[in-house]
This record gives sequence, C-alpha cells and structure tokens, in this order.
Amino acid sequence: MLCSVCKALPPLRDFNGAVEHHTVKTLESSVKGDCSLCKVIWHTLLGVNSFESIREDKDGEAGKAIVSLEYLSNLLNREICQYIWVNSDSFGNGGSKMTLYTKPNESAPDIIDGREVELDPAADRIFSMIQEYLLDCLSNHESCSSTQSTPLPSFVIDVGPSDGSRELRLIENDGALSGSYITLSYCWGGPQSLQLTKSTKEGLKRYIPLNDLPQTLKDAVMITRRLGQQYLWVDALCIIQDDREAQQKEISRMGQIYKNSLLTIQATSAKAVDQGFLRMRKSPSISPCKLVFSRDPQGKETYVYARLPTYTKVVGDEPTDSRAWIFQESVMASRLLVYAKDQVYFTCRQGVKREDGMWGGSYGGPTIGPRHYRNLRPDLFEQGRLSPSGMRDGTLAAWYMGISLFYTPRFITDGRDRLPAVSAFAQDAHLVIGGRYLAGIWEADVINGLLWRRHSTPVVKVWLGTPLKKSELYRAPSWSWAAYDGPILCQTQRERKLVNQSSVYNAKIIDISTTLSGPDMFGEVKDASLTIRGYMGLAVAGRLEYQGRSYSSIMLKTTDTQQPLCRATLDTKHQSTTLMCLLLNCRAGLLLDVTCSSNQEIQDVYTRIGHFAFASGFDLGVFEDWCKKCKVKTVSVV
Repeated sequence: MLCSVCKALPPLRDFNGAVEHHTVKTLESSVKGDCSLCKVIWHTLLGVNSFESIREDKDGEAGKAIVSLEYLSNLLNREICQYIWVNSDSFGNGGSKMTLYTKPNESAPDIIDGREVELDPAADRIFSMIQEYLLDCLSNHESCSSTQSTPLPSFVIDVGPSDGSRELRLIENDGALSGSYITLSYCWGGPQSLQLTKSTKEGLKRYIPLNDLPQTLKDAVMITRRLGQQYLWVDALCIIQDDREAQQKEISRMGQIYKNSLLTIQATSAKAVDQGFLRMRKSPSISPCKLVFSRDPQGKETYVYARLPTYTKVVGDEPTDSRAWIFQESVMASRLLVYAKDQVYFTCRQGVKREDGMWGGSYGGPTIGPRHYRNLRPDLFEQGRLSPSGMRDGTLAAWYMGISLFYTPRFITDGRDRLPAVSAFAQDAHLVIGGRYLAGIWEADVINGLLWRRHSTPVVKVWLGTPLKKSELYRAPSWSWAAYDGPILCQTQRERKLVNQSSVYNAKIIDISTTLSGPDMFGEVKDASLTIRGYMGLAVAGRLEYQGRSYSSIMLKTTDTQQPLCRATLDTKHQSTTLMCLLLNCRAGLLLDVTCSSNQEIQDVYTRIGHFAFASGFDLGVFEDWCKKCKVKTVSVV
C-alpha cells in the first residue's frame, strides 16, 4: 500500500530533478501507517544516519525528504538507471540510494540493470547467470587464463555425469591426466568424518558415498555437475591428511592448483562444513516496493522495484573472511564464485559481477580476490608500462598490503601452517621480487620487512586492544611476523622510501638465514638467525598513548631527561620499563630484549619485542639528539 503523497508521485521516468516528498516527521508517521515506499525511504536514510542525528529547525518542523532519480552511462553510451537518490536536510550525514531492479516476466524498462536476488541460491536463474559470466570470461578476458585443459592435481574427485547416475570416486593422477576441474574454498569448522588418509585411499578410489559427505561438499558436487564439469578438488579428500610429507608437497603446489582451476567455489556463508552454503536465504527485512517507471500516451506502464541499498554490502564479515588459508585461495584463483549470505558474486581478474545486477565502484564485492593477483604480478599485466624496479616495487606493495590487511588478522587452526598458508602467495611474489625468502621477510627488502609492527587499531574487533600471541611451538624467529598470531602493519610507501635514503643510522645486515623444515622454500622453518650492525640506545616506556584501552601504543621517553621521544608498540606483553632500541634507519627501529644463551661465548643475543618510530607530535630535535647518543653494536636476533 502507498500513502497519498507516494500515490501522487509521477512515474519515475518523468521526474524533473529533485521531487519533494514528506517532511521527516510525516514520513515517520507514514511508515507507521504501513506505506511500503515510505518504509524503504525511511530505512534507506537511517542506513547512513541515526534517528538521533535528525536536526529540527527553529520552528520544530523537520525538513523535507528529497527524492530524485539519477542516471549513469556505461562504455556503450546507453542510458542506465541504477538507483533513486533520497536525501533530507534533517539528516546530518546526507542521503543514500534506494537501488532499483526489475523482475523477469514483467513489463520492465531496459535501462535498469538491477535484478531480483533469489531466496534460493540454487535457483535456475543463478546457474544461468553463472554460465553466462563464465563463458564471457573464458571468451573475452585476456587477463584471465583459460584453464580449460590443464594437468590435473595429484587427486581429484570424479563427480560423474550431471544427472548423478554414477557414484563419486577419487582419481589419482600419475601425471598423465589433463582436463578442467573446479576447486572448493571453505571453512572446515572442525574435524571431518570423511577424509583422504593412507587407509581410506583405496576405498575412496572405488567410490565415495555422496550421503556420507558433509553438506558443503554435497553442495559443491551439485554445482560442479550443474556446470557440466567432471572433476572437483577438495582439500579434505585430495590431500592425504595423515602424511605430513605428502601434505607439504601438495601445499607447495597450492598456487598452481587454484590458478589452473576453471573456477573456485567459495562457500563464504558457511561457518562449518556440515552447514552447506545453498540454504534458503531470509526474505528482506523491509519489503521492496513496486513503482511505475514509465507510462506511454496509451497508458502502457513499465515497472521497477525499489529496495534498501545494496551498494554498501561488501563481503568482509563472512565466515571465510576470518580463515587464513582462504586468503591465498582467493587471490590465486583465476575465477571465484562466492556464495555470500546476501547474494552470489562472480569475480575474476577483470572485475566483479553481482547477482543483483549492480555494478560500478560504489558497489561491493569480495574484499580480496582474483583482481588482487594483478597487483601481485605486474610483470604479467603491466608489461611495457613499468620498469623492472617499478614492477618489483609494485609486487612488494601488494605483498605488504596482502600480509598486513588481509592475512594476519585471520585465524589458523594449526600454528605450523602460518607460513605454508601463504606460501603460494609468496611463490608468485618471488617471481618478481627475486632473492631469498626468509620466514616471511624478503632479502631484497629486508630492512622494510623487519619494520612491521603490531596493529594497535585493527578492523577485526576481536584483536582490538590485545597483544600479539606468540606460538608456543617454534615456527619463525621473533623478527618475523610469522612467529605471532594477530594483525600487523607493514611499512607504508612513504615509510619504505626512508630506507632508501642515505643515513648514518641505516643498519647493516651482516648475515640472515633460515633452516627449512621441508622442501618448500616458502614453507615451514625450524630455525633462523639474524646478525645486524646498527645504532643502539636505551629508552623508558611512558604512558599509554590511548587511554581506556587495555593494550595499545606507548610513548618512549629519554632515560636522562624523561622527554617524550617517539611512539612504540610492543608485540606481546612485556614488563620491563627500560627498553633496548636498535635503529634500522633514521626514524624507526626495533625494541629488543636480551636472550639467555646456553653458549657463554655468544654474547649480545636478543629477541624482538616491539617496534618504535618517530611520529608527528614529537620533537624531532629531541629524537635526533637521542640518536647521536646511541652506540654502534653488532648483535644477533633470534
């Protein structure tokens, strides 16, 4: 039902600029009166404002809500309408957009790209959409590899014909088999009852009972069949789970497995493997409203539906977004089919397609995906436009951003996998950066690599105000971020430039090395050492930088005059108030703590405990005077 004001609105096509609507006060009354359009407008405005932010004028009457239609044009220069803009002077943060869509089999204008989101994620229309997007990518996207025929992984699941007339079975590839296959990226959420082990391998090669699979794997089998594909790769059934050597071997191939896959299904909405991701979705909390879009002289009408804005829905708070392994699976995949809570997304190295039909920079998609592979490998996508040093700088920037923003905030079940879970990402980065890869640090940019710091204000709230957690089992040296659980920040581009500036305070790497646990140079390490020569001095830990938080940045002071020196962050909880500082350049360095060595002949052995850096708000003169008092030492950091 519509209120009298909404009924009086002209067809949307006839809007001539902004059209005045209700006052905010009467709009609220109309919402209570059950007007379907007023409900959408009201909740659209409240989506970017709080009710308390409404400002009443001096006479106590709220301002008018303004409704207007906006148009966009694409590269084909055809007129496109995606949304209605709603605004009110009574809302302090401005307006927002009601997105528009059409329904199939209804009289609809051809300039509306928005489409209805299905409540059933397994609906035929969605599969038709996926096949359309997949064919377009394979046919027209030069930046996306075809992967239609490639060597199969060591193991794949043969899902049989699309009608399900034959049982599943495990195929072991001796290197002779080629073809196309689909990969699955998902959350285990606990142990799986059916896994590939030394004892189950032969039985699984005979057949795999579909009913014994957890729901997420059943859903993946169904999609693989519906897309006309024969092979599916799932880690639980395609990597021997009780053979660590075999695991390490397959993990070292993980990048190729996902890059060579025709398509990666990402079960984003499922917290655990037994939940499945093709569950029916909930109906919208505020029902869309049917509106007249145009009316010709003969009275023939076309219709659209206005709904709450979908442009703000960026995948980033789904279960898979907190799992470490899924980071590199998302980046390395050539094409990613994301089953999120709200809708299905198809993303490739060229861009993102959404089930709701919306497009453009304002509209969300996966926070990390195949598009980011372009940043990691500028040698493949920027040939002729960047110099070798420019390409290396671009890959380093993609590495540091990926590790700090998208990888380290994620959780990992087995701490030994901290480095292996990002080994494929590192393997491709190495093709551009070169040199040795040392427990997550690049030899070609080692000083910048060492200057990571704990993220004191992370987006992931569970980490807010908490220190990093160092693994009880050795998995990396203290100078590597891989030794810890929790979010870090790497050097910004501006900070990285300082390392290249000539300064007497630049530290010199005497020796740095790691001992690998297995054959993968990007995988687990069992030992590492760093010998470095640089300026060292003492400072005193001052007050918390941000009051009210249990663990955050601290201020360092000079030991003699107690003057504010710089800002610092401790990696883990540390009780000492007097801290040893090692300058790595003229503005930043590491906080160290003496390590007890069993070898009495070895002195000056330290572990890293934090990071310090000069920042705005501090006196540069005080910092530089402190630097001059530091002494040059050669130390080992383990």
